[in-house]
Amino acid sequence: MTAFPARHRTPDDRIRATGAPGTDPLARVPDPSLERIVTLAFAPLHKRAFGVAVGTVAALALAALTVADVLLDTGDRFPLELLAVYLRGYQPSLAGALVGAAWAFGIGFVGGWFAAFTRNAVLAVVLIVTRARVHLLQTHDLLDHL
Repeated sequence: MTAFPARHRTPDDRIRATGAPGTDPLARVPDPSLERIVTLAFAPLHKRAFGVAVGTVAALALAALTVADVLLDTGDRFPLELLAVYLRGYQPSLAGALVGAAWAFGIGFVGGWFAAFTRNAVLAVVLIVTRARVHLLQTHDLLDHL
């Protein structure tokens, strides 16, 4: 999905207000820096990049947790062997850290991709509904002027 194209505004490009000029906050021309901030806030997330980022963090976290548990070897160990139920080939060892990191990257990638997809879809629906409401509010008295 693509973002809505930004429209360049001029000082004379104002929204029609029903009240006196200067009294309606919708009649003012927005600050260009504010428009840039809002455009960036509502820009869609890149699904693949977000998936790679989440997958990388998940892989590093699981590998670091496994390596720390193996190297520190305290009497109070985490039950990491239970992850072998979900991650085929994983075991709490240095070699198992690599297998677990690969699994964590895959799971994190899918989760991050789906989160970005869902966020983009929900944001698109919200923007479409908001634009429809604004259009309806701007034209609700159209028949009064005919």
